[in-house]
Amino acid sequence: MAEPTNAPLGSPLGGGGPSLEDEERAMKSGKGRMLAAMAFAVMVFGGLFVWYLFQGDASNSYREFGKTVNGIHNDQWLKFWECSLQSGAAYDRITTNTELKTALDQRASRGGARFGSLVRDRCMPMLGALHDKYATLLPPDDLKEEVRAVAEAGDGLRTGFSEYIAFLDAAGTSYDAETSGPPIMKIARAWFDYKTAFNVLNRKLRTKIDG
Repeated sequence: MAEPTNAPLGSPLGGGGPSLEDEERAMKSGKGRMLAAMAFAVMVFGGLFVWYLFQGDASNSYREFGKTVNGIHNDQWLKFWECSLQSGAAYDRITTNTELKTALDQRASRGGARFGSLVRDRCMPMLGALHDKYATLLPPDDLKEEVRAVAEAGDGLRTGFSEYIAFLDAAGTSYDAETSGPPIMKIARAWFDYKTAFNVLNRKLRTKIDG
């Protein structure tokens, strides 16, 4: 009777199957691939998480900046008009340059130089504060042009009203709506430019916040 041949440990008699060493290498290779896949998944998830945090931080910074510029708008721009027209509702009703001129003419024809003094002493400091706040504002790089346009329109309004007040001082009690056109048109231009620039800024802010 023939003796069986000495096969390597783990090999079936006849040598047809994989050895234990082969199986161990295969198991290690499979485990390595699994670990590599897990590491890749962790990297992808980590990258997405960092991206999500960055997006969230960016949205929050735009949101906070939006609160700042809208606070300036409410506290300086709107309060100035409420002061100069002696009514916030009166300002809200104005939608055109013609309506703005009519509102100013009505008040100036009743008050003359006294109306100019009121605007100069009580209202103009708000436009000065508007200038100061925009001068120290630090907008995001992609909003600098929009912020600059708003600030320049605010400065234009201050210049226009300064000239209008000088016109009222010269007229005294003899206010003539027919000759008030040139100084009021500067005011109307600045008013229109501000409204346009401020709306553009807010639309861009909303786009940034909403992503």
